[in-house]
This record gives sequence, structure tokens and C-alpha cells, in this order.
Amino acid sequence: MRSGFRQAVGLAVVLVGTTATARASVDHGVPAPALAALAGLSEHWTISPVVVPGAVPAAPAFPDWLSPAQADHPGMAHAGRHNAMTHDAITPLALLPDLTLSLTRSAMADMQAGQPAQALAALSLAVQATPQDARLWEQYGRAQAAEGDYAAALQDYGRALELARYAQPVYVDRGIAFYHLGQIERAIADFEQAVRFEPEDAYALAWMGMAYARHGQFAPAVAAYGAALKQRPNTPFVMTDRGDAYRRMGRIDLALQDYAAALRADPNDADTYYDQGLARAATRDFPGAVESFSRALSTNTRDIDSLTARARAYRALGRYDYAILDDSHALRIDPRNEAAVSGRGVAYSHKGLYARAMGDYDQAIALDPGNAVLFVDRGIAFRNLGQMDRAIADYDHALEIDPQSSDAFLHRGFAYKHVGLLERALSDFDTAVKLAPDNPGAWLERGLVHAALKQFTEAGSDCAQAVRLDPKIRLGGQCGSPQAAHVVFEASKSTP
Repeated sequence: MRSGFRQAVGLAVVLVGTTATARASVDHGVPAPALAALAGLSEHWTISPVVVPGAVPAAPAFPDWLSPAQADHPGMAHAGRHNAMTHDAITPLALLPDLTLSLTRSAMADMQAGQPAQALAALSLAVQATPQDARLWEQYGRAQAAEGDYAAALQDYGRALELARYAQPVYVDRGIAFYHLGQIERAIADFEQAVRFEPEDAYALAWMGMAYARHGQFAPAVAAYGAALKQRPNTPFVMTDRGDAYRRMGRIDLALQDYAAALRADPNDADTYYDQGLARAATRDFPGAVESFSRALSTNTRDIDSLTARARAYRALGRYDYAILDDSHALRIDPRNEAAVSGRGVAYSHKGLYARAMGDYDQAIALDPGNAVLFVDRGIAFRNLGQMDRAIADYDHALEIDPQSSDAFLHRGFAYKHVGLLERALSDFDTAVKLAPDNPGAWLERGLVHAALKQFTEAGSDCAQAVRLDPKIRLGGQCGSPQAAHVVFEASKSTP
């Protein structure tokens, strides 16, 4: 758009001077001086008809431009969202009707052009000229929200609802402001009210689903997304969001169905490929996860989340060189990315490059000193370097941060076992088994310590449980005696 012009339908308002006096009056909430300052309109504003190619005649005085959230998801724009405004909230334009009309159309053009600050300048005058019109206050709130000032937007939406308490679109807009301010329960309340007024408003339903999901209420979120999709089938972002809710509910199969449908509707959506990759990784389909993250990266090669996620999948596949490449690429983009630096440390450890791993773990801990997992990982590197005292110190620190870390107990127990402190090792393995009863490694390590202490019955029982949890474990005589090995052998024969 040419500088200095704000195009509206069949009309343009050209700012040729300043309105400092009027703006100062508005800022102090005094409408009369503002109007007086605008009395010499020709000195400050030129209002002239402009022919706009393709213009549609008879445009409404208060058009419904997209809010910032709708701009993110243009497929969900709700036509005619002002229909719920009550007639009593609309004050006749007795004072400077031409000015109010021009200011509002100017603001509309500014919002469409992505210039909310200029829209605010026009609307601040318009609401003073016609302060009893709820539609103006709603649009003022939208402009504030577009500038990121959601607290100010809430005040404007509140004023609109004082004038028109059945204005359904304002409840949606206020809910969005609450959402961005992290006041999720109040956002949910507003979205629910909006849906009560208009049960088929797909835009309100989709936002309600987002708020439920952010609040951890995934079943209601799925229901809200489903209702939105009933009104607007095959809307990609809604299918993706519902897939995310299913994934967090553990319904990976349904999540994958939604992601696939969303990608059929929009084959180039990097976010959906990323989410699909997370779901595939959750099912241990790591080759599929790598494929999804790669598709996301084909759209944006600098997507750090996809780079670090693909690196995790490569590590799970044992392809450590590829994982190191991805994490290193992510660190060139953001040298302070903790996920990339710690992930690369893990890959270095698996390759036996413990000195390099140690450097990455040190950097990761400096970035996130409250992360217990990092101390466990560095402790493993110390242990592999034979520095058991430093390994145990890191495990101790991890347990200070997270006393429920089963990994810290497991690895500290392993270090104690290595230095011959079997009773301490047994105590740590006891705790590891209690905290993670599905971890075959914890059962196996405890069984081996029992065997070393010549507690063969306990050793055999623990080793048998390890085999039940992971039939791939091949114990032979590891449990320390022929008796224990026999118990393990008999248990393994009954393992499905």
C-alpha cells in the first residue's frame, strides 16, 4: 500500500497533519476538547472519495475485519460476526457522523494492512465521538490485541459488553485476550458463553478447544474440535489441534488419523508434520518419525524443534552421527539451545566420546541447572570414564532436584555396585524398582546384587521378572549361581 494512504471501500482518509490536541484530550478521557480540536477538520484531515478498483459498493459502516487470531487461521473467519450486536447498543451518529464513519473505515483499512497502531489512532477518536456504540469498543479492543496489549483489550471488550451484553463476538474476542494472558479458566468461560449464544460458530468452538487443551482438559477439547469440524469440515489446523489432544490422551492411533487428514488438506504444513513425527516416535516408529521431521524441515530448514526431534529419533535408531549433525545444525542457529547441546552430549556418549560429551553436558547444565536429567547423563559419562566419585556426586545432585528420579537411583546403584558398596546399591535398586516397576533394567540390576550377596532366591525372582518384562534379555548364569540361573530359565520358558 502506498505510504500515507489507508484505502477503504470507495473512501480514503488521508492524514495530512497532526491532531496533537485531540489526541491529548482523548488520552485524558475528555471527549469535548477532543471534538473541539477536530472542529477545524480541514486543517488536519482531508476526507475525499477515492475510486478503488474492484471496490464493493454499500460497505457497512463498521466492517468485520479479521482479529489477530483469525488472521492466523483465515479458514475460520466467521462472516457476519456482528449480527449478535443489539440495536440498542448502536448510538445514532449525531455528533460528526462523517468523521466517525471515516475514522472507522480508516481503522479497518489499517487493520487489513497490518498497521494496528494507526488503527488505534483513528479508533481512539472514534470512541470519543460515539462512546455508546459497542461495536466501536470491540474494534478498539481488537486493535489493542493486535498490538499485543491484551490487558487494554480486556477493558475495551468489557466496555462493549456493558453496552451490549449479548454481543457474542465480543465474548470470543475477550476469551482470546484471556487466553493470551494465561487466564485460561476465564477464557473457557467466555468461549462457552459465546457457544451458548451461537452453538454453530466454528471459530468460537475451535478456540474453546484450544483453551480446554491448554488447561489439560483433553476430552472436552476433542469434543469442541469435533463440533468445529462439523461446521467447517477439513479445516487443517483444527484437525491438527484435535490430533494433538488425542496424542496427549494417549490415543496415538486417532492422533495419526487426524494428522494424516490435515496433511491431505494442506500437504505443506510443517507444524502438522512435526506433530505427526512426535506421534510416530511415541509408538517407537522412529523411521516414520524421521520421515515426518524431514518433511517439516523441507519447509523450514531452520526449524530447531524439528531438528532436535529428528536428532532424538536418530539416537533411538542408533544413528548417532546423523543425530550429532542435526543437533550441531540447531546449535549454529541457537548456540544456547539446551535440547540440542544435551542431545549431542548423549550421542557423543553412545559413541564413546566421553570428553566431548562432558563438554556438552557442562554447557547444558549451565543453561538449565535445575534439570535433574542432565546431572544423570553427566554422571553416566563420569562413570564410563571411571570417575565414580564424580558420577555419584552428580547422581546425588540429581536426586536433590528430583527425589523421584528412578534413573538417578538406578545409575547411582550401578556406581555403588561397581565400587563394591553392595548394600547401598541394593537400597538404590529397591527404590528404582518401586518408582519404575516396568523397567526391566532395575529388576535385573537388583537381581545381580542379590546374587552377589548370595541371596539366590531373591536373585532368581528378580531376574525372572526382568525376563518377563523384556523377553530379549538373555541371562544365562548372570544371576550368580546355578540355582538362580535355573529359576531364570524356568521362568523364561513361560514367558509369552
